[in-house]
Amino acid sequence: MTNGAPAAVAEPRDTTEFHDVEARLNERFPAAIVDVERAHGEIDFTVRSSDLLAVARFLRDEPGLEFVHLADLTAVDRSELPARQRTRPGSS
Repeated sequence: MTNGAPAAVAEPRDTTEFHDVEARLNERFPAAIVDVERAHGEIDFTVRSSDLLAVARFLRDEPGLEFVHLADLTAVDRSELPARQRTRPGSS
C-alpha cells in the first residue's frame, strides 16, 4: 500500500450471499437466531447461547458455507442481575 491505494481484499472462496446464509441458518436452527443486523456489507447474527456451538459448527462444516474465521464473538453475563433484568428486552 505504498501508493495510497486501499489494500486489496481477497474475494470469498464461495459466492454464497449473506441472505443465503441467513436462510440456511433459519432453516436449520429456527429458534436459535435471536436477531440479524446488516451494515457496511456485513451481517451479524445474535444466537442463543445454548445453540452457539451447534451454529458455529454448522457454519464451518456445511458444504457451500465453510466459514473459516470467527470475528467479534461477544457476550453479556446477566447471571448476577435480579431475575427481572436477566432477560433481554423483547425476549421471553
